[in-house]
Parts: sequence; C-alpha cells; structure tokens
Amino acid sequence: MQKMFICLLVLALPHFGQAMYKSFQNVTDTVNTELLRKKADSLADAKEIDRSNEYYNQLIAIYKNEGENDQLLTVINKISLNYLRVGYHVAANDIFLRNYYQSIAIKDSLILSDSYYYFAVSRHFAGDFKEGLAYANKALAIKLNLIDRVDKYELSLNYNLIGVSYNQLGLNDEAIGCYQKYLAIIKDLPESDKVNLLIATAYNNLGIIYTEHLADHDRALEYYFKAVEIKKEVLGDGKPILAESYTNIGNVLMLTKPNEA
Repeated sequence: MQKMFICLLVLALPHFGQAMYKSFQNVTDTVNTELLRKKADSLADAKEIDRSNEYYNQLIAIYKNEGENDQLLTVINKISLNYLRVGYHVAANDIFLRNYYQSIAIKDSLILSDSYYYFAVSRHFAGDFKEGLAYANKALAIKLNLIDRVDKYELSLNYNLIGVSYNQLGLNDEAIGCYQKYLAIIKDLPESDKVNLLIATAYNNLGIIYTEHLADHDRALEYYFKAVEIKKEVLGDGKPILAESYTNIGNVLMLTKPNEA
C-alpha cells in the first residue's frame, strides 16, 4: 500500500509541477502588468505621452493575448486620454473607432462609459457637437444606471460636456439644466482649489449663455462676478486666467452701462 502511494505521488509530481509553474507564471504576469501600468500612468501624469503610450501598448499586447477585454479597453481609454491631454483630438478619435469592437465583449459598463466620454470630447473638439452630444449622453446613461459606483467628479464632467454641446447647438434651456446639475454635483464635493475653480468655470459657462443667447445681462453679471471672486480667492489677483472673466464683465457692461465699462 505504501509503495502504491509513493508511485501515485511520483506520477502526480509532473502535474503538480505544471500547476505550480502556471500559478507562478500568473503571479509574475500580474506583477509585470502592474509595473507597466504604474510606469505608464506616471509618465502620463508627467505628460510624457509618447513614452507613456509605449508602456500602454505593451499592456495592450498582453491583454489581447490573455483575452482580458475589460483591461484592454481600460488601457485603450488611457491612450485616448493621453492624446486628449495634449490636444491630439484626431488621434483620440481614431483610437476609439479602431477599437470600438472591444466594447462588445466587456463586462464592466463603466469602462465603456469612459470610452464613450473620451470619444465625445474628441468629437466636440472636431466641431461635431451633434455626434459628441450623442456619445456624451450614452456615457451619462451608463453612469446614471450604475450611480452607486460612479465617481461624482467624473459624473459632473459628463454633465458639463453635455451642457457645452447643447450650448454650441443653440439649445439654451437644456444647456442651463446641465450646467446647473454640474454645479450641484461639484458643490457637494470636498472643498479644494481644484473644485472651487470648477465651480468658477460653471458660473462662467452660465454667464456666457445668459449674455450671448438670452440677453439677460443682470443674471450674466451675477455669474461672472461669482466666477471672478472664486478665481481671485484661489489664485490671487493679476493672474492671466482672470482676464477672460474681466473681459466678459466688460463686454456685458458695454452693452448695458457704457459709462461703467
């Protein structure tokens, strides 16, 4: 009986060794992909886009080989974001179109929402506001369906993009509604300089609509002055970013009170 047990053990060793090797290989692959991802993300934050994309492309090759569609589309989205960060909107657009088929097999819809959002941004910068709006709404619909998992900052950006698209298409009431939702969400985020500047941007966007489309100059000035006060508090006076707000205020005063402009 003891000899039989030893024989069985010997026979099992090759299979056990293979299993151990595969387990070790999986751990190694996980470590390698994690290192690649961290390096790519770090370079992306530093806006070293070409080098960052080299590492992301290595990840794409790995995930394609492993059939990891969710991870694959996540990396594709990061490459799109890299291009958008440096103004390569056409490249971001092309990446979405070339890899759209990946969306068929993914399990996590929020990854697809990101993909729709980045494509909407690229269409916006291409001047195709109608298609950009369509994909921004697709991205938002997914986020609202999975609201408990959604980052509120990302949700606010989605509303802002839709608002900008509506504004460009002359749909003023819809634009105001989206800007108000954007504003409500970011006001609920933990206070920081970044959040406060986003609030200022929302006020500025509302001011533009009330000036250029609705001719409600008093309401426009109210929003422009709120934007200026926030920017001054965060950045200090005399910063170039304040010039836009001062110009907007001056333009409204020229229309309503020429002697005060």
